[in-house]
Amino acid sequence: MIQSARRDKGLDVVGIVDMQVPSVSRRVRELVDGGELAPVAGGGYQAPDGLLLLPACELEVRGRRCPYHLLLYFPDLTSLADFAAWLQTHVERLDLSSQRCRAPAPTVLNEA
Repeated sequence: MIQSARRDKGLDVVGIVDMQVPSVSRRVRELVDGGELAPVAGGGYQAPDGLLLLPACELEVRGRRCPYHLLLYFPDLTSLADFAAWLQTHVERLDLSSQRCRAPAPTVLNEA
């Protein structure tokens, strides 16, 4: 996906919104550790072709009248992992990409 985002689609920035999933964050960590992605000052990771990858998490949370859809972006894998540790106590299964979170939106935003 990372290789085709820039080459085939012409994208400069990609947010991977299921990085709270352990297998996804583990794979991105492998790319960073292997030098295929480099941390960027201010947040994100850059591929050799210039593509910027942003760690992110997609959630549905309850609101007063209706559910909210949140896209949460994180500067690095460490901050996302900290959030995922908290999140796993508020979702059914952390290994699913889109999550329904049992915490209210203000609580989620404070934790993020």
